[in-house]
Amino acid sequence: GMGTSTSIRALENTFKDVVYLSVETQRNAPNLNGKVEWIALTYGDDGIKVSVLCPQAVRTNMTKGKEDHVASVDGMMDPEPVAQACLEAIEQETFLVLPHKEVLQYMRNKTENYDRWIGGMRKLNRKYR
Repeated sequence: GMGTSTSIRALENTFKDVVYLSVETQRNAPNLNGKVEWIALTYGDDGIKVSVLCPQAVRTNMTKGKEDHVASVDGMMDPEPVAQACLEAIEQETFLVLPHKEVLQYMRNKTENYDRWIGGMRKLNRKYR
């Protein structure tokens, strides 16, 4: 293989023609998955493999004091199992890394009935405001 890159910046530096990517990508997480999908689709035949990590809450300094926050509704994971999930995904060349197994069903629910999903997320937001 051609190795593994774990950042958008590394890919931007490697592929100067990737004008689709920008510094804004790093500041705009909701669009990040789509941009990483684009890299996988555009450069996959060139041997570029990408994985995107989509955890919920991970116990770090960033989440300290937020153990009862919305992202931790299914519990917080320690960093070690999240890192292990990343390593396994890279080894298996898996695109989507979901250390919290519930997330896959949440994604399915979202695509199955977007309106229902939005309603459920609004309800969850009200609970944590």
